[in-house]
Amino acid sequence: MDNFRDWLGIISSVGAIIAMIILFYKTFRDPDIKTEKDIGIMEEKCNGRHKLIDQEIFQINETLRLMKVNHIDHMEKDIKLINLNQVEIKTMLNERLPKR
Repeated sequence: MDNFRDWLGIISSVGAIIAMIILFYKTFRDPDIKTEKDIGIMEEKCNGRHKLIDQEIFQINETLRLMKVNHIDHMEKDIKLINLNQVEIKTMLNERLPKR
């Protein structure tokens, strides 16, 4: 009977040591797994935000490009109109002013 108790004590001690090793392993492994998941989620969010920001910047650049094109077009029309008016004024002046 005494031999049985010794073996039971040894088996219990070995079982406790194995349980402690497993618990120690899980304690350090589980936070790493959770952290990897959190990092993955954060990367997905960042990539989504970067895509949205890139789209907004592209839209702003496109709007500015269109504004420049439109502004230049208006300026060209205004210059043509000024040139036409200048020609008309010159013609009127030539007709009304006496030549020397």
